[in-house]
Amino acid sequence: ERFGESFMQRSGINPQRPIVTLHARDQGYHGLVKQGYRDVDIADYEPATRYLLDQGYQVVRLGDKGMRRLDIADPGYLELPFHDDYDPRLDPFFIARSRFMIGCQSGPCAYARALGRPLLSVNAVYHYTLLPSVREMACFKHYMVRDGDGDGDGDGDGWRELDFEEILERRLFWLENSFQFDEHGIALRSLSADEILSGVHSMLAWLDDPDLAETPAQARFRVLVEETAQAIRTDAKIPIADYLGFSLPGYRVAPGIEADRTMAQPAVAETADERHAAVG
Repeated sequence: ERFGESFMQRSGINPQRPIVTLHARDQGYHGLVKQGYRDVDIADYEPATRYLLDQGYQVVRLGDKGMRRLDIADPGYLELPFHDDYDPRLDPFFIARSRFMIGCQSGPCAYARALGRPLLSVNAVYHYTLLPSVREMACFKHYMVRDGDGDGDGDGDGWRELDFEEILERRLFWLENSFQFDEHGIALRSLSADEILSGVHSMLAWLDDPDLAETPAQARFRVLVEETAQAIRTDAKIPIADYLGFSLPGYRVAPGIEADRTMAQPAVAETADERHAAVG
């Protein structure tokens, strides 16, 4: 704590302004091909980062010196690994002081979960061993499969997106590396910049109102996951665990992004995104 507080003074971070920590895993993280399906493009996070800065937040980005930088010249934005005084102790220090963390189901998220900080998990994947933070919102990657007639999703590119029920029925939460995704014919598409920004809006709305009711889409997701969690307790044939961690309390999907995947009708004027926009 002494080291972190001293660093804040030297680096110009204002202790009176709220902080959001950001970690986006890219291909330089450790270079393992089998984990490449988890990689993202940091450029897609720029609109959300600028939005947070405009709202008065300071954004502290975690990672390593091999990560691609964002061209944001703002005193409230700090890419921690490139600072001359960087020390790994600063990662948990800033996460502990964050209003919430934007993570991607990679190592630094463990700090948020262990320290009980809210977590927006962007470009998440469905994985059974996930144990969520006390307040965690997920924005899952798009799970795509080949569409024989080429018009399953209306875009004519020969792919269609699986909905939540199909993902759970196929037990795709047991896939753990790129080779397994290839074997099952699954291509993962990262979220767009607009979707990431929508997730940030939804997270802020939930933090502003901790008792915010779930949308129909979020409630439908919870029902599907709980039913699947009960089912695999008897038919799981895997060496690690027979549970679905993301069925635990405190975990919900981002309503603005996930509504179409639940096969449920979202509330027209009652989503968390719209409520947050309505209050500024």
